[in-house]
Amino acid sequence: MAIVLSQVVNPLLTTRVVNKLKQMKVHSVVDLISCDLSQLQSNCRQKGLNFEKLLEVRNELSARFGAKRVNALNLLTDSVVNTRVHEFSTHIQKVDDVLKSGFRRGRLTQIEGNSGSAKTLFCYNLMTSVAKEYDEKVLYLDTELSFSDQKVVEIFSNRYPETSETEMNDILSKIYVIQVLDIASLQNVIESIDYDLRTNETSVYKDIGLVVLDSVSILLTLEFKKNGFNSLMDERCGRRQRAKTRNSQSFAAITQMAQSLRALASIHSMAVVVTNSQLIALKNTWNNFCDLCLQFECTEVDDNQSVVTIKTIQTYDTSADISQEICLEMADLGVGDDSSDSESNEEKSSPMKSWPESESQSDCETKHS
Repeated sequence: MAIVLSQVVNPLLTTRVVNKLKQMKVHSVVDLISCDLSQLQSNCRQKGLNFEKLLEVRNELSARFGAKRVNALNLLTDSVVNTRVHEFSTHIQKVDDVLKSGFRRGRLTQIEGNSGSAKTLFCYNLMTSVAKEYDEKVLYLDTELSFSDQKVVEIFSNRYPETSETEMNDILSKIYVIQVLDIASLQNVIESIDYDLRTNETSVYKDIGLVVLDSVSILLTLEFKKNGFNSLMDERCGRRQRAKTRNSQSFAAITQMAQSLRALASIHSMAVVVTNSQLIALKNTWNNFCDLCLQFECTEVDDNQSVVTIKTIQTYDTSADISQEICLEMADLGVGDDSSDSESNEEKSSPMKSWPESESQSDCETKHS
């Protein structure tokens, strides 16, 4: 969902002006910024709108929401002046030795693997590490409605046993959860965060260091099913063009989602991590959007012990050796051997809460309407 034109966005966008713009098929900020000026002037003349005033609005919105032009010196200066760390260590020694720089800000990382391969547990570890070691906020986007606050507390307690309950609650309160059920709602969350950070200096989204989307495979599967991806019935009935159109729509939506996640990471200096099933990752081009790809596999070595093997599929540095493998025991992840991806869904009082407290996801969806 795009940011809808209204007086909230700019005082000159009255109801009359907005209705006239809708007749011109200009509904959002993106539509207004990207439309052809000569065509806009012609339409304004036909609809009785003041083109000069509308051009002022367009320029203001372009400056606020459009791409910012920077040069290499600006980027170098920002990197020197910015005191925030540029990557997040997992504080799991075997993983950090291979990744070297950790999970980088401004980059999109994929963790792929079959169900039960400890992808979510690894993300819980990374989340607690970012909140504890770097004092940064974490946003967890839950697509499976399976977030386990109990498991996060267990991992944190095992990794930092010396931490007092008060300190633990303070640290865990930096971890926030939003339930995301489809690509449209994900787009709305991303644009709400971007809008608030650009327009509000005291934004509740300020100081987010890590965003975890768990998992992207659910969203991809739902999008393909919605548009009848690879429908044999369509092929057999001769409706190939219709199937091709729907497939193109799915890929367009997925591409937009990936680009939005990358933009969120880059523009606002966040590390974005997504989990994905290995089958879905292999069947589409999602990997092409990611800067770092790790493949997880969990195997039982005996009745009482499981081992997680992590393979580096793609790295930040294209010239780096990607043949290395990491073997972790469940204890390295701060849990017992009977754990797997988000298996515990029992409700429990927790210091973690939905993000943000004063603005639910439904509020976000109506924010720009």
